[in-house]
Amino acid sequence: TSFLISLNDSEPFLNINIDANKADLALFNYSDGYQNKNSSWSKELILFPNFENMDFNLTSKFKHLKYHELAVKDTIFNLSVKNNILKLEEVSGKIDEGSFKIDGNFIMDGLPQLILTYNFERFNIGNFLAFFFNIDNINALSNVAGNLQTYGNTPHIMIKQIKSKNKYYVANLTVDKLAIPKIIQDVADMSVDPKSKFNQPLSEEIRLGSTNFNSTNGELNIVNGIVLINNIKLSMPGLEAATAGKIDLVNKLIKINSIIKFVAQYQSRKGIEKTALTLTHSLEGDFDKVTGKYDLFQINSFINNLKSLYMKVYNRLDK
Repeated sequence: TSFLISLNDSEPFLNINIDANKADLALFNYSDGYQNKNSSWSKELILFPNFENMDFNLTSKFKHLKYHELAVKDTIFNLSVKNNILKLEEVSGKIDEGSFKIDGNFIMDGLPQLILTYNFERFNIGNFLAFFFNIDNINALSNVAGNLQTYGNTPHIMIKQIKSKNKYYVANLTVDKLAIPKIIQDVADMSVDPKSKFNQPLSEEIRLGSTNFNSTNGELNIVNGIVLINNIKLSMPGLEAATAGKIDLVNKLIKINSIIKFVAQYQSRKGIEKTALTLTHSLEGDFDKVTGKYDLFQINSFINNLKSLYMKVYNRLDK
């Protein structure tokens, strides 16, 4: 690390140079500052140093940089401040299996204003969701390109004024604690040995595995601090899902609903038959305690009736 300060009246400046191999920023816990998960956003004025008469430059390179679930490498942060405007000269690096780049400006005097553009390629969106929203059952490689702008002189106002437009592509999407392939297979196998299948509540069975979805793409926008989730569609062979809801960044609340329809096969007197089954899932709560809940009424009724029929046949054959 090196520091260079010039107090020349005609052209004062402060330069900081950082070159590090490994850094873990968990010490700077964002929940202890403006973003406290257990409290509201601060309404106190944000105060910045006055750089009207002094230039400031920060050049930093990190081979490995980690902050909780988020980790990047070969990262460059080049920032400059002139006339109270912070400019991201170069912010780039590698993340997960891909890379990222961020450009933008932050006007610090008058009414503070932030303008960003960014591009992330092949990053694991699961780490992002776990870090910000405590959603820890999703893994996927994602590409995201978008922009964000906001203004305000307090953290509360700045969050409330966020507007953002984003395009995304998601591949290799896995949702844990959603064992639909297991449910489908157990329904198909139940005619052979009904005693060994579905011996615990379906609300527990559904969490004993994962589901892999096909790639998907779409748009995700933020309006006045609200992330709008409008009909995100997911699919795999024999299954379709749709998700809608919102993430309230201002009040730190999540409410997302999903409906999932899939096809199961079972043995009847007529032979192999198919049936369409539906479940819903709600995800809601504040950022530090998000709760997921399934509505499995239709599937539960179908499985109980089918198992009852199989058990009657099984018991007759067992005598």
